[in-house]
Formats: sequence, structure tokens, C-alpha cells
Amino acid sequence: MDFQKKITNITPIEDFQAETLDAPEFKIYKIMLLSFIPEKLLAIKNLLNQQEFPGIICQFSDNQHLEITSLNATKKNGIAFIQSEENLQKHQLAAFGDGENDLNMFECVGMPIAMQNATTIVKQHAKFTTKTNNDNGIAYGISHLVNSRI
Repeated sequence: MDFQKKITNITPIEDFQAETLDAPEFKIYKIMLLSFIPEKLLAIKNLLNQQEFPGIICQFSDNQHLEITSLNATKKNGIAFIQSEENLQKHQLAAFGDGENDLNMFECVGMPIAMQNATTIVKQHAKFTTKTNNDNGIAYGISHLVNSRI
């Protein structure tokens, strides 16, 4: 829990009571599994993918985090909504990513940008790699894009 708190600045709450899951106001939007043993997470992902769980997707956001979400709760859908609302074309859009869960978002933007700390597969799908999350990579990437278009 200390690791997650360090990353998010939020103290996770553990609640193992079944009544919580049955409460009408309790809705699960995402399940995040955290492990420092990537092989265990990969085994869980493979197991879930072999089962029939319609409507969910399992993706790594980094080597320690496996996300289980609705198929509809994707960054790609978020980009599509903004694109439609703002009447933007694909070539006018850029996105930054570092994990497997960003790949579908990369498909719908003209400039997919990987963070330096991104996984190898994310870097392979990017047109540009910026600095790491901890080194202001998004600001650096935006500055690079703006300066390269002047």
C-alpha cells in the first residue's frame, strides 16, 4: 500500500467486507492489481483472457500494474469523444503514453508519443519518444511539437 500511496498521493482503503460490494452506491470502474513479480501478473492476465468474461479487458499500465476495465472504458473512447465534440481531425491530435493500456489511444491520434519510461511495445507504436514522467516528459514533448512546427 505504501508503494501505491507514493505514486498517487492517495491512501488506499482496504475493505474486505462483503456488504461493501453489495451496497447500491458501490460501483466498480476499474480493478488494479499491483505486484512486483511481473510473471504473476502475466499469469493472471492470461488466465482471465482464457476465461469467458464478456465486456472486460486486461491490460498492463506498467510492469507492476494490471488493469481490468470495461471494454468501453478506454482512452480511445475518450479521445473519440473529444474529437467529436471539438470537430478535430486525427492529424490534429497527439497523445502521450507509457503502458499497454495506451496503445488503443495511439490508434486514433496523428502523433502518438511515448514516454522514455514506456514499455518497448509502446515505443514501437510511437512517432516520438519524450523524456520520462518524472522528467516533465509531457511538457518537453509539447514544447518539441510546438517548436518543430514553427
